[in-house]
Amino acid sequence: MIFLAAKRAPAWRLECYHRIYKEATTSFQQGRRQTNAALVHGSLLVLGELLLTSSDFFVTRFEEVCDIVLRHQDYNNQLVRDTVIALLPRLVHINSPVFVKRYLDRCMDHLLTTLRSGNR
Repeated sequence: MIFLAAKRAPAWRLECYHRIYKEATTSFQQGRRQTNAALVHGSLLVLGELLLTSSDFFVTRFEEVCDIVLRHQDYNNQLVRDTVIALLPRLVHINSPVFVKRYLDRCMDHLLTTLRSGNR
């Protein structure tokens, strides 16, 4: 769907990206007590694909997406934690100055802690 949307007219493309983004982020709503790890992982993967194909779409949503992704850095599922780490370079690519200013220290601490603990 994301690949098909990228080939459409700009107005339709943005609407499609918005729908995909909205659907992907519903699993991250604060109201849910326990979210299925597969649902969180899938939603992170969708965000990752959107980051690759639609960087302009994230200009106004950048900090929201960073907060969503980094909120799951200590998730109880290894696959989710690995996906968070894999998304970091994509986030940096979208808006490096904001990422460095707001998120770099937190991410570096997390990466160093992960390396030291041996959890990949």
